[in-house]
Amino acid sequence: MKKFLAAAVLLVLLAAAAGICAYGARSGGSKPSGGLPTLEWESIDAWPENVYTSSVPRPESGTPYSATVCDESAGYFSVAFHAAREQGDEYVALLRSSGFEPLEHADESGASAELLQNGDATVSVAVSDGGFCLMIRLCRA
Repeated sequence: MKKFLAAAVLLVLLAAAAGICAYGARSGGSKPSGGLPTLEWESIDAWPENVYTSSVPRPESGTPYSATVCDESAGYFSVAFHAAREQGDEYVALLRSSGFEPLEHADESGASAELLQNGDATVSVAVSDGGFCLMIRLCRA
């Protein structure tokens, strides 16, 4: 569980950094006056259907158990899965075979994180022995 938490924190940091960079590029470098939004999580038991999840392939394995509250104005959505490490790695491979290009990758003992992009969808994936977590960000003009 400790490794999964570390991987999830790395995922959020990668996604926040991508969001800050994207916002800064559009607005001349300043950050929103309210800072970064707080993530609100809710329990789930099935793959959520929304504008974010429609931009990525559905994982073939793993059990979704938690997701951020879907707010299309926020520009991001996260979902966490109970799964074996191999299932998280398989999902990263599925993203790549679906046209997502890797932007960043980090590995630590027992955990990894990857940032991938395809068109206007950027996906951060944190994988560990206890599961994997996705953060999907949509950047539409």
